Amino acid sequence: MKKTSASAIADELAGVALQDAERALFADELEARWHACLAGWPDPPDGAAEATREWIAAIRDEFAEIIRVVAEPNDIEMALITWYLHLRSQWALYNMQCQYAMVKQGIPNFEKLFRASLLTTLLDAVEPLLTYIDVERGHEAVASPLMRTRADTMLSVRRDKYDRMVDTLGRAAAIRLRMGNPLRQLNAAADEGKAQGRTSKIERLGSELERTYNELNRLMDALQEQALGLRLVPVRTLFERLERFAEQQGERYERTVRVHTSGVDVKLDQDTAKALVEPMIHLVRSMVAGSIEPPAARKEKGKPAAGHLDFSATYHGGSIHLNLYDDGAGPDAEALEALARANGVVDDDGEVALTESARRALIFQVGFPGEHAEDLSADRLQRTQRIVEQSGGEIHLRPPLKAKGLHFRVILPVAMTFTSLLIVRVGDERFALPMQQVREMIQVPEAEIRTVHGKPMVDLRGDNVAVLNLGVLVGCPQPTTERMNLVILEGSDRLIALQVTDFVKQIEAALHPMDSPLLDVKYVLGATILEDNVAALVLDPTELASTERAALNRAMPEPKEPAAVT
Repeated sequence: MKKTSASAIADELAGVALQDAERALFADELEARWHACLAGWPDPPDGAAEATREWIAAIRDEFAEIIRVVAEPNDIEMALITWYLHLRSQWALYNMQCQYAMVKQGIPNFEKLFRASLLTTLLDAVEPLLTYIDVERGHEAVASPLMRTRADTMLSVRRDKYDRMVDTLGRAAAIRLRMGNPLRQLNAAADEGKAQGRTSKIERLGSELERTYNELNRLMDALQEQALGLRLVPVRTLFERLERFAEQQGERYERTVRVHTSGVDVKLDQDTAKALVEPMIHLVRSMVAGSIEPPAARKEKGKPAAGHLDFSATYHGGSIHLNLYDDGAGPDAEALEALARANGVVDDDGEVALTESARRALIFQVGFPGEHAEDLSADRLQRTQRIVEQSGGEIHLRPPLKAKGLHFRVILPVAMTFTSLLIVRVGDERFALPMQQVREMIQVPEAEIRTVHGKPMVDLRGDNVAVLNLGVLVGCPQPTTERMNLVILEGSDRLIALQVTDFVKQIEAALHPMDSPLLDVKYVLGATILEDNVAALVLDPTELASTERAALNRAMPEPKEPAAVT
């Protein structure tokens, strides 16, 4: 592989950033938008439209001159951020002046109105060059003098202290669950006495304790929610931002895209979520520009004109998996290999044939070949990897799920969280399942279980759903009964029916991630503490759904045919 000095790499990165900025600021499309905007000015004073056009061009040209003399990539980035925020402020001022004129005079100030419209075109041109994190950092830099005046209203807490507080809340939640048992026994004794015509202090005491217990439950739920809200945010926020960005990039690269999201309620650490914005945005750009074909090319292949992007989040073992994949053609594998050999990344003697997967993996070393190579460089992908790794995660290029498109998987550590769990019994053991993936709980006669292609299935309103015997999986024998208890779970792409001995209850409890050496145990998300102070494993429905069903159901009883109706 070619080696370059750190200063040469910095110069190269600065050049790429400058090229991106100049391409955005001097695009023919931007000039065309200015012309179309000013053409809508009704009866402008002589020379007003041209003067306004020269005004916006001067703003653009002045900024271009500034960034051309900036050497450091970070300085170019900060200049873009600062200028973007300045344009936003100017736009807000003109917009307010237009509204004031409408209120006072009944007609807008057309000069201010069209200046605001032209500023919008510059904002639209610069916005794709920036990430949410960039703009947030710019806001912090600009607002830092003001923030100091509000220091007395802010409280900073060390992360380790926060973690200990959440862990204490988890233990308190377990104690709360334990309190439920004696309270129920006390109420049962009071009800028995009342049925026999006796009233006593026990009944009054039970009533008072129940009111106090219910109030404690409400306070604990509120405290848990507030504590976790300080650090955890739903991945929905990140996915919504990526969806908007994908649509913007579709317009930029003349692609039509549709986005589908799932697992949006999975919680991420707030700092991790913020750090992920930049790398995830570049992965989305790579998919739109480097994998999804233009509408005409898709139609020729018999595909819908719109390319599909899927963003999903799931808990998996002791981690969170963020999957991004598309139904495009993916990068040109042969062109990738040729580019890698030309750059000395792969031996150019051609004696070793690379697999399709190995060719695709080269994008992290040489970037994407083709017309958008500058936007999809290896430097940006490597920066994406570094940011994910700094957040304690990993990024992998997976085999494509649809057609030949791209499939990126980002794996992140999971923090302790409070969640709703379904407790089930298997033999003499108890296990927990995340309620967010529980579709329903049903009882069916054993005779209704059918074998389809050698696998046990249950008919769920016309759909065949695979039945997995949890007792066989975890080594806990289940008694044979005429009716089977099934939990219908949502896997990543299909439903499964999990056979259990009994449904116990639904609880709100702390989900603790599993530390080594249990991190690699299949089917396990983490653990929770039950009301009797016993730990229960929380199972992973997504992993269960991907299990080889034949291996899981070796001990399933052969399905019985129903008796013939005469």
